[in-house]
Parts: sequence; structure tokens; C-alpha cells
Amino acid sequence: MPPRETVGPWRPRREALERLGAPVAQALTEDLREARLELARAAACLAFALAWVGVHLVRGIHFAVGVVVEVVLVVVACCGGSALLVVEGRRLNARAYGTARRSARELNG
Repeated sequence: MPPRETVGPWRPRREALERLGAPVAQALTEDLREARLELARAAACLAFALAWVGVHLVRGIHFAVGVVVEVVLVVVACCGGSALLVVEGRRLNARAYGTARRSARELNG
């Protein structure tokens, strides 16, 4: 079976390499090997870059979601605190009004 570098539609055919002669064919085969290695390196670099961008994108989304959740929690806590203050104010107002009515009844007799 011929070497992988000498077959395939994008690689020189074996007969063409044999016509060129052994040194030229060997040099061409080595160039093809180096080109494949460079292509593999470029693919690895691209994969790393895409992974890096993906990780930072996920971190950014996670941060943004965390900020939104925190803001929602603060707003809910503020609304809850305001509601408690209103309820407590109404209770104190009703108590003061009841005390004032009772005092007025005692004074009037």
C-alpha cells in the first residue's frame, strides 16, 4: 500500500512523484507533512481561541445574571421592608387613635 502522502485527490499522485525522482518526491512529501502539521497547529489554536472566548462569554453571562438576580432580591427586600413599615405605621396610628378616643371618652365622661 502506498504512503498516505502519495494518494488522495488533494495530494500528488504516486506516478507523478515517481516521475519527479526520489529526492524531489521525498522533499515534496516532507513539505506536505509539514503543511499538515501547520494546519493541525492552526486548528488547535483556533479551537483554543474559541474555547477561551466561550469561557469568557459564559463568565460574562453568569456575572450579568448574578447582578440581575441581586438587584431583584434588593428590590424585593426593599418592597418587603416598605410594606412592613406601612403595616407597622398603620398599627401605631390605629393604636394612637384608639388611645386618643379612650382618653377623650374618659375626659368627657
